Amino acid sequence: MSRRPKIAFIFTHQIQYFTNVLQALHDRGHVEIAVFYAHHTTGFKDRGFGRTIAWDNCLNTTFPAKVLADSGKRPFHGFASSFSTDLWRELNAFEPDVVHLNGFAAAVQWVAWLWARAKHRLLVARGDGDTLSPTTGRLKPAAQWLSRRFCGGL
Repeated sequence: MSRRPKIAFIFTHQIQYFTNVLQALHDRGHVEIAVFYAHHTTGFKDRGFGRTIAWDNCLNTTFPAKVLADSGKRPFHGFASSFSTDLWRELNAFEPDVVHLNGFAAAVQWVAWLWARAKHRLLVARGDGDTLSPTTGRLKPAAQWLSRRFCGGL
């Protein structure tokens, strides 16, 4: 029997709808997951959506999840606040087949991106508020660079 594929999910902070999806994935048992958060946040001003968001997190989960110790001590605020030296070690220990990034406007996602590229692992990048500018509707600079570099431009 072959082993279950391993997927690492990388987030800057807990988001309720992803927590519910991750719990369902874990409960079905077809994949092995590990979730890494740069911060534990209950609410913050989301620059991508331009409003304050209060997350109503499902606190009773059974999937493996960890707030990274070094970035978890800092408040969520901009790119560098999520930088984590712990993430590289955590990914080496878990050895995922796939790395899922929820966005790419924070340092924690760039560290995971670099890890996946260095280890030749499949990378899934998802963006929302950090992808498009709310005022122009165009790709933000980080999304433009990644699009040109890895996707042939959008």
